[in-house]
Amino acid sequence: MNLKLLLAGALTLVSGAAFAQSNPRVTPQAVIVNPVQTSLKVNVALDKSGSNPLYIEGEKQRITVSVNQDAYVYVFNIQANGVVAVLLPNGFSGGTPFLRAGEARTFPTPNAGYELTIGAPYGQEKILALASKTQLNLGQVIPQVGSNQIVNATVQGQAGLARALAVVVTPLPVQGWVTDVADFQTRSRVVAPSTGTLVVNVNSNGANVSLDGVLIGRGDTSRVVPAGQYTVRVTLNGFQDFQQVVNIGNGQTVNVQVNLQPIAREGTLVVRSNIAGARVFINGNEVGVINSNGSLTVQGLPIGSHELVLIAPNYRASVQTFSINGGQATTEGRVNPRPFFMARVHLPRTKFLPLELHVAHVLSGVLRRARVNAALYSRSETFLSLERAGCNL
Repeated sequence: MNLKLLLAGALTLVSGAAFAQSNPRVTPQAVIVNPVQTSLKVNVALDKSGSNPLYIEGEKQRITVSVNQDAYVYVFNIQANGVVAVLLPNGFSGGTPFLRAGEARTFPTPNAGYELTIGAPYGQEKILALASKTQLNLGQVIPQVGSNQIVNATVQGQAGLARALAVVVTPLPVQGWVTDVADFQTRSRVVAPSTGTLVVNVNSNGANVSLDGVLIGRGDTSRVVPAGQYTVRVTLNGFQDFQQVVNIGNGQTVNVQVNLQPIAREGTLVVRSNIAGARVFINGNEVGVINSNGSLTVQGLPIGSHELVLIAPNYRASVQTFSINGGQATTEGRVNPRPFFMARVHLPRTKFLPLELHVAHVLSGVLRRARVNAALYSRSETFLSLERAGCNL
């Protein structure tokens, strides 16, 4: 006879005859529960905290059950593949699964002779504890348990176990039994790498899109990559490079919007000098004078290297080079032409000879020592005050 049909028929008959005694309910999660609040309580706990803790391949698991009244306790492990292992009673514990009021039993004990080791198949699992004030006849659910042995139930899956236990507890008094469950999940040590999606949208189809220096596409690009941090770089001739660091999580889609900007072909030069009115030349062309604020702004200069010359009366011309890099960057040149001074030297029976004295960092109006040497004449030395308009020695 088909076992499933036999159990169904038995459930129908007993339910009709013993409705006043017990009416077990099976939840949508396929767990058998007593719909009535009972004074008898059973609790099942795992050695990891949380409502659905994770166990990794090779880890050892310990389970604790406790009751508040004397009771017989039956413990089942519904595994990920539907196999139902009978943890209590088992062939290592011996005797009947009886617990005294207030007793908490943890298994396996240190010297139990067996271990609960996490292994395949992996997935969602459940521990179900059923406590009853009377010893149950589970011969149709639990096969004969031999010495030093843990057996599997004769039923498969949560639903199969719930239906089988419903047959057993239905004749019991409504206050005579109760259940509790603990969920957990298992996983292999080898974990498939997590991935995410990178989507790059570019305003130019010909742009090169690279990820950590590796070209992954041109223009709009989408790529599934392992979760992690990456550097996105987009380049195109004639446009400024684009670069951004992104973090891509597992199952996450990261969108990067790229609006490439053309590279500027001109730039701006700001010339600064303490000589107001100094004339400014760039590449030999006069472009203006230093204003009263000590500066001159020159726009529209081509990218590249240029020559800058400043000229002012009674100041030596200043020459320097500068570079224009384009864009909004401004190049500043601080130019301070050096003043020069003229001294006239008088030699007996000769005409006055003009002599230019080029003195670096000379301040006007300050006494300086001057020496003059000429053939057939003794050396002459004196102090003089130099002015921008010149002086006589």
